[in-house]
Amino acid sequence: MRIKKISLVFILCFTFALLLVFSNYSNAQTEWTYFSEEPILAMDPLVSWGAYGQPTVLIHNDTIKMWYAVAETTPTDPVVRGRIHYAWSLDGYTWNKHPNNPVLDVGEPEQWDAEWLDTPGILWDGTEFKLYYYADSLYYAGHQDNTAIGLATSPDGINWTRQGKVLEMGAPDEWDGHHIELPALYYDSEIGLYAMLYTGSDRSNYPLTGFIKIGLAISFDGYEWTKWPTNPVMDVGIPPAFNDIGVAGPAIVETDGIFEMWYSGIQAFAPEISSYDSLKVGYAVSLNGTSWIQYPGNPVMQATPGDSTVFWAFGVVWDDSDELYKMYFESHHWQYEEPTQPGVFN
Repeated sequence: MRIKKISLVFILCFTFALLLVFSNYSNAQTEWTYFSEEPILAMDPLVSWGAYGQPTVLIHNDTIKMWYAVAETTPTDPVVRGRIHYAWSLDGYTWNKHPNNPVLDVGEPEQWDAEWLDTPGILWDGTEFKLYYYADSLYYAGHQDNTAIGLATSPDGINWTRQGKVLEMGAPDEWDGHHIELPALYYDSEIGLYAMLYTGSDRSNYPLTGFIKIGLAISFDGYEWTKWPTNPVMDVGIPPAFNDIGVAGPAIVETDGIFEMWYSGIQAFAPEISSYDSLKVGYAVSLNGTSWIQYPGNPVMQATPGDSTVFWAFGVVWDDSDELYKMYFESHHWQYEEPTQPGVFN
């Protein structure tokens, strides 16, 4: 009985602390304004072809750096594949693409990441950049039974060395037994702890996507990862909530021991759109990364009528230079046409 009372007191204190966080800090994190109706980064259809999205961002040496996925053909590969590109900015508004993109291409034939890369997550641990990414060698087989999260390391964020798979799907009967992707990273330099929030889906609607949830994995070297024993750390909402079939794509910012998360909420049926095109942005806070309290006013962002934006796999940073949170997200999700002659750029 005493243990139960202590647990209850801890929960009450934890909840009260987070409510104070909401009351003191939530305005800036839950009220967002579009910077522009024009994209800050997009393909040049006169030079190349592709679909841009799934940005991950960090501030390093006073530069905002972005890695993002591009579905594209190349002059030497007429098959559409997911590859990782890089861009940088000094203010977060005007961006420069790396001239030799992609910086991380698909693997060699027969390798586990030979067909598709996307949903990158970035980390700088004081020694090297660590890029965690979703990959698949059976993408064109029409299912997601061979997905995993891999790691590549780099001294400069441009030249990468593959380190192989670091996190795989769970067993078929587990919550992440069908698919995993969308890693978001945090590093505690004082204790040398790496943490990864990632998205997994179950097989409740197999072979289609089932319920989508967010889990946690931890590591003390960034290479060997252990899944949190009580995963998932964020479950779906109760119907007809905006996230009743999916919570996904976490982006995290840590400030003075407070973790903030923005994530995609997926609703089974949204009258104005429907199902997986109904993604909206939710917000949650935590003091430990394992127990999250969602903002009672969720969702904090959603597409307006006539707006084609789909809030999926976004990146968020706090920029001290102008004291703003900045969220980078994709628009016109998968709304592209294949070129008449794949691999030939006019």
